[in-house]
Amino acid sequence: MPRPATAPSSVLLALAATLALLAPPVDAGEQFAYVHGGVVMRVVSTGDDDVWTTHTGGVIRYTDDGGATWKNARLPSTVTGTLRGIQIDSDGQGSFAYCVGADGVVLFSTDDGRNWTLKPQVMNVFSQPADLWDVFFADRDNGWIVGFDHTIYETSDGGQNWTNIAPLGHIAADNPEWYQIYAWADDEWIAVADEGWFIRRLPNGSLPHGQIFLSQACYDPQITGMPWDLELWSVDFTGDSGLIAGGVGNNDGYVFESTDRGATWSLYTACYDHLAAGSGGLTPPSFYGVEMFDVAGSGTAAGYGSGVYQSGLSSTSSAPGACTTCPANSLALTQVVNDSDSNGTFDVTDDTGKPLQRDITASASNDVAWTVGDFGTVRRSDDGGTTWSELAGLHRGRISGGEFDDLSTGVIFGQAWRAFWTTDGGSNFTLEYNPSVPAGPGGGAWFGNFNAAALTAGASEAVLVGDRGRVAVRDSSGTWTDRSIGNWNEQRTLTAVLVNSDASVILTCGPQGKLYLSTDNGANFTESTLMSGGQPVTADLEDMVLQNNYVLYLGADDTMYAANVSNLFTAVAAVPIVGSGGTPSALASRTLTEIYAGNDAGEVFVYNPSMAQFDKVTAITPADLGGRVFEIEPVPGASDWFFGGDAGHVQHFDGSTWTAVKSTFEREVRSLEFFDIDDGLVIGRKTSVGVW
Repeated sequence: MPRPATAPSSVLLALAATLALLAPPVDAGEQFAYVHGGVVMRVVSTGDDDVWTTHTGGVIRYTDDGGATWKNARLPSTVTGTLRGIQIDSDGQGSFAYCVGADGVVLFSTDDGRNWTLKPQVMNVFSQPADLWDVFFADRDNGWIVGFDHTIYETSDGGQNWTNIAPLGHIAADNPEWYQIYAWADDEWIAVADEGWFIRRLPNGSLPHGQIFLSQACYDPQITGMPWDLELWSVDFTGDSGLIAGGVGNNDGYVFESTDRGATWSLYTACYDHLAAGSGGLTPPSFYGVEMFDVAGSGTAAGYGSGVYQSGLSSTSSAPGACTTCPANSLALTQVVNDSDSNGTFDVTDDTGKPLQRDITASASNDVAWTVGDFGTVRRSDDGGTTWSELAGLHRGRISGGEFDDLSTGVIFGQAWRAFWTTDGGSNFTLEYNPSVPAGPGGGAWFGNFNAAALTAGASEAVLVGDRGRVAVRDSSGTWTDRSIGNWNEQRTLTAVLVNSDASVILTCGPQGKLYLSTDNGANFTESTLMSGGQPVTADLEDMVLQNNYVLYLGADDTMYAANVSNLFTAVAAVPIVGSGGTPSALASRTLTEIYAGNDAGEVFVYNPSMAQFDKVTAITPADLGGRVFEIEPVPGASDWFFGGDAGHVQHFDGSTWTAVKSTFEREVRSLEFFDIDDGLVIGRKTSVGVW
C-alpha cells in the first residue's frame, strides 16, 4: 500500500465545497430511447446499406448508411420485452414490415420500419401471451408466426386474428420452441426448433415434420438418442440446398445440410480446421445463425464465443480427437472471427467477454453481410463473410456503472477493471483504461470490476474504484494512472468514491467500515475506520453521498451513518433502516431530510425525520425493481426521483405517485444520470446506454 498521508481539515472542507456530483432532471412523460449496447437479437437487410436490428428491451434500430449511424425506430412505450424476428418487405400496396417478440407482441409498419404500431396480443394455447421468435408474411395480410410452447400460428387478416396450426402428436408432447423461419415462396416455408425438430409448410398447406439425429462416434457429448437437447437455431436455403445451424447448450456446434428442400438432413461436415485434440472440445460452440450467400453447398455460421465460421476446403491433414477422416481438401468449417477486438487469441480476459453472435444475414448483392449479438455488437463484411469489421458494441460487455458530466462526455466501467470513454453520448466508446491483470493463485487472472466513478466538472479528471483495492485516476489530458490501494491478493472491495474539483482529494470506502482518503491525487491514501458512538463500524460500507457539509455512508448493517466533512471518520448520527429484507445497495439525497435508500431485495426506503429512521415505501414492491435496487437519482429543481433496478426496470416517483418508465435493457440498470429537466442517461449491464 502507498505510504499514508495526513489530510488537513481545510482540505476536507474543500471536499464539500467543490465536490463535482452529477445531478438529474427529467420529464416523466417521456421514455428512454436506446443508444448503444444491450443484446441484438436479429438483423435483416434490404440492401448493402439498409439494415434493421431488433433488441432486448423493446427496441428496433436501423441504418441507411451502412452502419455509420443508427437511429431508433418509434415504438409504443408499452413494448418493453425482447423483440426478435423482423421482416421488411413490400406488396402491391407498398412497403410493409412485421416484428415479433416476447409477451405476444406483433408490431406493424408501413414506412420501412421507422414507425411501428401494435397488433392485438397473440395468446398461446395456455391463454398466456405467446413468446414469439420469428415471423413471415407473404403480403401484409397473410402470414405465420412461431415461438415457444409449440407456437405456430397463421393469420389472413394482417394479425387481427390468429389460428393455431401446430401439429399434434409426439411433436406437441415435446412442446418445442420454434426459433426461425425460412420462406421459399408465399405459401412454402421451413421452421426449426429445439429437440432437433424441423417443420415444413408445403404449397398444399400440409405440415410434414421430423427430427435430426446424430450417430458420429467422434462427437462429444454423445447425442445419438433421447433425451434430445439439440437446438436448431437458424436455417437458410438457396434453391433446394439448405443449411441448419445449432448446437447442444453452449458447448458443441453443428451444421446440417439438405439437398431436397428440407425433406431430409445430414451432418454437413465433421471437420473443423481450427480445432485440435485437447483444445477444450471436438466441435465449435453452438451456432445461432447461418447464411448461404445464395451459394449452394457453402455457408457461414456465427454463434457462441463471438465466433464466425466459413465453409470451404480443409487446409489440414489431421482431424481433432477421434475424428480421423478429415484429409486436406475435404469440406471443413474454418473460423474467420474469434473475438471482437480481432487479436486472434483466446486469452483469459477475452474469453469470458466475447459477445455471443445471435444472427447473420447477407444483402441482396451477397457481398455485404452482417452479424449481431450481445453487448450491442454489430459487424459488417464486404467480402462475402471472409473478413469482418466491428461497427458497434464493446468487446467487454459486463458493465457495473457509468458516470457522465453531460449528455456527451462520460465513462462506463466494469469487468476486468476496464474503462470506456465517450464524447458522443455513448454512441461510440474508446477503451481508455485496460490494466494488465496478473495471474492469481489458480493460474488464471484475478477477476473483478470497477464499481464506482467520480468526475470533476467538465470531465477534466476522473477517478474509478473497484474490487481488490483497484483505483485508477484520469488526468485532464486523458492519461490514466494506477493508484490502487494494496496488493492484488487483498480482498478489499471499494464501493463508492467522492472527489473535489481537481481530484486532488479522493475519498473512497469499502469493507468493515474502512475509509480511504488521499489529498495528493491518489498517490497516497490514509486508511481509517468509521467510528460511531465511540465504537468502530464493522459493517461493509456499500455507498456514500455528500450532502451539504455531511458525508452520508450506507452500511450493510441497515444503517446510514452521517459524518461532518471536518471529521470524516466519526459519525455524528446513525440512522436505522427499519424492516429491511436485504442488504443495502444504493443511497441518494436531495437535502439532509429528503433521502432514499434501496437494497438487494428490491425494497425502497425513505428517511423519516420525525422518527430519525428509514421507513419502507409500501407503494412500490420488490418486483417493480426486478428484485434489486442498483441506483437512485433525484431530479434537481423538482420533486421527482428515479430508481434503477434489475431486469431493466426503472421506476419514477413524481413526489406523490409511483409510475414505471420504459424498460430498455435485458438486465440490470446500473446507473442513472440527469442534467436538466429534459436530459438524462440510463446505463445498463451489457454496455447498454439510453437517453431521456
